[in-house]
Amino acid sequence: LASLERQRRENEEAREEMSDEFHDGEYKMQDLEKDIAAQQERVDELREKLAEYEKKDEQMASELDEDARMVANERQRREMALEALQTEVYAQQSIHDEAQSQLEEVQRRRASMEAK
Repeated sequence: LASLERQRRENEEAREEMSDEFHDGEYKMQDLEKDIAAQQERVDELREKLAEYEKKDEQMASELDEDARMVANERQRREMALEALQTEVYAQQSIHDEAQSQLEEVQRRRASMEAK
């Protein structure tokens, strides 16, 4: 009878120990679940922030592309204007050279006529 009583107490102690371990495990699991939820929330926040940065990056890249197109267009416009000015300078130089040649011819004739 004493042996049965001792075994019953040992079983009761073991049951209490197992119950305590079970509750400790439950608390640890709840803590882990809270940690996981907090980490997931942080991950979600970081993903949102990353999406915002990516959107800003795409917008800035688009703006830079537009700026580059505007610069290229302005450069092309200036090159065309420069070519037009160069053509005008060549034409004016040609007119000047022709007028100079005609003036020299007139001066030669005049000198020739005066010499006679």
